[in-house]
Amino acid sequence: MLPVVFYTGTQRWDSVGRLVDLIEVGGRFESATPAMEPLFLNLPVIAGETLEAQGGFFGWVLRLIQQRKSRPREFQRLLNRVVQHLESMPQAERRRWLELLSYVMALVYHAREPSEWPELQRAIEASVQTDEHRQEVFEMRRTIADELKEEGAIRNRQQTLIRQLKRRFGDVPDELSSTIRATNDPEQLDEWLDRFATAETLDEVGIEVPA
Repeated sequence: MLPVVFYTGTQRWDSVGRLVDLIEVGGRFESATPAMEPLFLNLPVIAGETLEAQGGFFGWVLRLIQQRKSRPREFQRLLNRVVQHLESMPQAERRRWLELLSYVMALVYHAREPSEWPELQRAIEASVQTDEHRQEVFEMRRTIADELKEEGAIRNRQQTLIRQLKRRFGDVPDELSSTIRATNDPEQLDEWLDRFATAETLDEVGIEVPA
């Protein structure tokens, strides 16, 4: 087993450190604590040219992750290059191509602004050369769009419930609001909304805050 740590954040992080350093009074248990030295890939400090030249196809995707907060035009130009490069993967690696491209698609929808999505999606489709691959891109886009739609519906339920609780009962404890925001089950949220319609007190809504 080879432990690998990918760091993609923006804060400076020079090394992973040791497991024993994370344990309170860890020095007392140092001899019994596993001592592993993960392969540490500090993405922000790796040159983009190095990722492209030495990282293989995955290195190109890492380059896109590295530049995920760049200016719109710069990101789109890099996106075009990355997708075109992935298109050169051999047919025998088609499954891996799908995995890498699906990650690129997810990155676009989760790291870039919604106003950029249509143009970036068109850029991906234009960069994919074969009709077969364009169909794969279309299916990925539809899947991600459905997931985002579902996530949006859940967020709307959460926000609606919190807003209505505040309007009727005044201040809502932070713990209760946090519980609502952490609930991603649409049926549970709907049940609370239904109870709210007839509840005379906050407790009657039935939202249990974890201890």
